[in-house]
Amino acid sequence: MKDVALTPLLSLLPAARRRQCECPHQPQPVILDPQLDIPPTAYLLTSPHVRKRPWLLCHDDADPDRVTALEACGARILQCPRPPNGAVPSTRLDLAVVLTRLCEEGIRSIMVEGGARILASFIRAPHLVDRLVVTIAPVYVGGLNVLTGVTGPVHTLAEAAAAELAVEGAQQGAAGLATRSGSFFHRLRDVRHDLLDGDIVVSGRL
Repeated sequence: MKDVALTPLLSLLPAARRRQCECPHQPQPVILDPQLDIPPTAYLLTSPHVRKRPWLLCHDDADPDRVTALEACGARILQCPRPPNGAVPSTRLDLAVVLTRLCEEGIRSIMVEGGARILASFIRAPHLVDRLVVTIAPVYVGGLNVLTGVTGPVHTLAEAAAAELAVEGAQQGAAGLATRSGSFFHRLRDVRHDLLDGDIVVSGRL
């Protein structure tokens, strides 16, 4: 069984360097990059300290020259068919297809990292997430919009749920808002919490 760290392209930050540790098993980095925008000079493709070159998941109509250039840097390219019209935005990968593609490669366990958009997409999709891990740090960095992946000011749970409705193009109403907010703000089960370097780590099953 292989373990995978799944991340969107924009999370290729210096933190990736800090996660390299001297342990016997490093997760296989997998990057969601629909159009193969990652530069060949990226740290994960060039650094001698990176033990495993990334797998890049992209659309099956990605530029063949980009495929060749990135493969020459050691990346493995996994192409996915574009979703049907309207299923997901055309600029994104279908997450169900992504997981199926990884399963075909023998992957049985993944850890999803990223910004609000990819995390919210996984949580909203049915049956894609088994367990959620939340790290609470004593640093104020954002508001409720981090939970929804939407932009603009969000100050209350009701506003967050309303913003989520707007993103999906739904009509906001009192009854619909109550129904949607109850399903969007998931309550974890089998919750545990630990202290780690001054942070609180909370985990539970969805």
